[in-house]
Amino acid sequence: MVAIVGLAVLTMTTNYQAQGIAQPKPPGDFVFPGERLTTNHQIMTIADARPPEPRTLTGHSEAVVTVAVSADGKTLASASYDKTVKLWDIKTGNLIKTLNHPYQVNGLVWKSDGKTLAVVNGNEVIIWNVTTGKALKTLKGSDGFWSVTWSPDGKKIAAGSWNKTITLWDTNTGKVIKNLTGHTSEVYSVAWSPDSKTLASGSGDSTIKLWDGTTGKLITTLNEHQGTVYGLAWSPDGKTLASGCTDRTIKLWNTTTGKLIKTLNGHSDAVGSLAWNADSKTLASSSADKTIKIWDVNTGKLLKTLNRHQDVVLSVAWSADGKTLASSSRDTIIKIWNLND
Repeated sequence: MVAIVGLAVLTMTTNYQAQGIAQPKPPGDFVFPGERLTTNHQIMTIADARPPEPRTLTGHSEAVVTVAVSADGKTLASASYDKTVKLWDIKTGNLIKTLNHPYQVNGLVWKSDGKTLAVVNGNEVIIWNVTTGKALKTLKGSDGFWSVTWSPDGKKIAAGSWNKTITLWDTNTGKVIKNLTGHTSEVYSVAWSPDSKTLASGSGDSTIKLWDGTTGKLITTLNEHQGTVYGLAWSPDGKTLASGCTDRTIKLWNTTTGKLIKTLNGHSDAVGSLAWNADSKTLASSSADKTIKIWDVNTGKLLKTLNRHQDVVLSVAWSADGKTLASSSRDTIIKIWNLND
């Protein structure tokens, strides 16, 4: 799950700012980590005519880079550059708890039990008990991390780094299992397959790599994108991998053959986070064009465009029942959409 965030190649002007450690810190005018986007276009379609009115959650003071819904659908976690993770009651919108961090938070992911969070903070991944609000364990890395994913079986955590590598940890021992090398640019997105056997990574080198989750061996490289791959998401049935890129496209891949199934076009700026509905038939995408789009992946048809954010939409996440979609933006706002109708 990620983050994870289409492809006319845009100028990349990455900066890193030290904050006591080697910590990637994009300037405030960056849209996604490491990428300067120069367009502000917003398109309207028939599907935009009557978008649902979302609920709005406020409380963060800087860009909200990631949102994720717990397995039971009751709690929303949000990560922000304001150095906090906030936990929300998704039904009422009430703030439950704030978890403070020493550095900007670049991402988070729930463990499948819905009781534990892994949070990317500088060159560490901090594991939190969300009930007590206490840090359980800190996983150390050598460089700043952009993205994180927790294997569905709960045994491994992977994080993508600006040093072009992916680090794998054993969650029981907290020890590094392996560092995966092969990308030639920063690794901005990582995602485990539903069976925990395969890890996907997306990079500024325009590629997606699939790795054996046990051995760390590279399985294949997917080369159709032409910009930074910010978004990766496996379908719940494990048959399809979706990728989003600064080329403004979403690509759907057959995970068995590694072949491109289709390309979804419609966003007018870079595509970031992607999220599958539980039925494996519907995909949500976030974009620098300030919109969220809902797609029928079988037909490639755009079903709906949601356009209530005032700035770049950085993250989207479905609830387990597929009725609720959460989104977050550089505008510091979180929105909760009821898409049951």
